[in-house]
Amino acid sequence: MKKRREYDDDNGQTFAEMNVDGMPWYDPNRKDSILPDTNYAQRMELSGKDKFHAFLGILAAVAVVTVVFAVIYFLVILAMTVIWNH
Repeated sequence: MKKRREYDDDNGQTFAEMNVDGMPWYDPNRKDSILPDTNYAQRMELSGKDKFHAFLGILAAVAVVTVVFAVIYFLVILAMTVIWNH
């Protein structure tokens, strides 16, 4: 019989629920006693300031992607005009 490895840093604590719909081991009737039965979406309320900062972060991410695509588009158009005008 093969010996199981013992890990010193494993204390058995669960960080994420792995009983997820779509997984082969999914059991809809299983209730874990390790994780609390709470709805995190209802508990988490953002203030107006937090919502504003999240919105600014989204706009900054969209702006970066837009600028990158605009620069690439400009360089492609510039290269085409230089090639075709020769």
